[in-house]
Amino acid sequence: MACDPPPGAPIAISDALTAPSGDALLPTLLAQTPRGAAWRTDEVADGDHNSYQHRFWRAVADPLADLYAKLWKLALASTACTLSGPEDAANDALADWEREFGLPDPCLAGVTQTVERRKLLLRMRIAAKGGQSIAYFVCLAATLGYEIAISESRPFRCGQGRCGKTQIGGPNNEVIWRVYVTSPTVTWFRAGAGRVGRDPLGGFGRKRDLECLLDKWKPAHTQIKFHYRYTGAPPPPFA
Repeated sequence: MACDPPPGAPIAISDALTAPSGDALLPTLLAQTPRGAAWRTDEVADGDHNSYQHRFWRAVADPLADLYAKLWKLALASTACTLSGPEDAANDALADWEREFGLPDPCLAGVTQTVERRKLLLRMRIAAKGGQSIAYFVCLAATLGYEIAISESRPFRCGQGRCGKTQIGGPNNEVIWRVYVTSPTVTWFRAGAGRVGRDPLGGFGRKRDLECLLDKWKPAHTQIKFHYRYTGAPPPPFA
């Protein structure tokens, strides 16, 4: 099953005014000043670029360049797809966007998230279309790096079920679906490290983040039963 790739990093959209220097802005400033010998701004009278006018505008150019850079970062922070790098202002904007879309996800509490990972999760949350199909939940698990399979069941019905093939279950089977985690983290008993009577010969670690995420987005009337399988494919869906 092919899942849509997560939204990639946006294309860089910078230009000469993204983070200009004072020297780069100075010619533009001088071009707006009155011309003539009385102002000492013409090329002949101010060939050494040492007039009071020139030095004044040169002093103004540096803070104006800083203002351009700050306004550019503010413009980037105005959309989720153009949030800039790890600067403090960008992080503040990222936190605002996360609050707007219910992030960070409580299911990922305790998991260290880099700024780039947080921005990716934000873009994924905005682009998410939702769904209730098996394909949707398989792809949802893939966003956390898990490979799963899903089967659904239904109660035995006369005229539909087949003896010896269809499992007999109660009416609640209609609301139960099973998630098979095909690559659980398996731990084994090791001599010198494990203790008899305390540590099992083998076990697996539950994927709490996966269980939390699927429980959060599943249809409200359904129940999920998680199965951790070390090898082999999950059984076919119940007929």
